[in-house]
Amino acid sequence: MATEEADSEQWERCKENFAPIRRGRSLHDVLGSASSSKHALEAKRRELLNEINEYTGDDPMDPWLK
Repeated sequence: MATEEADSEQWERCKENFAPIRRGRSLHDVLGSASSSKHALEAKRRELLNEINEYTGDDPMDPWLK
């Protein structure tokens, strides 16, 4: 029972709350921001992998830890 309560509380803290709109929302409105976040994360991923591949220092783990 305690686990169910903890799960319920965790769900309440992490779920997204959208304010209702009279006309509703299009799928693009809801997913548009997720798409831009995905592109930003992919760009950052490419940048970090590039730094790892071009690293020439003494500690090979240094770029991974950054």
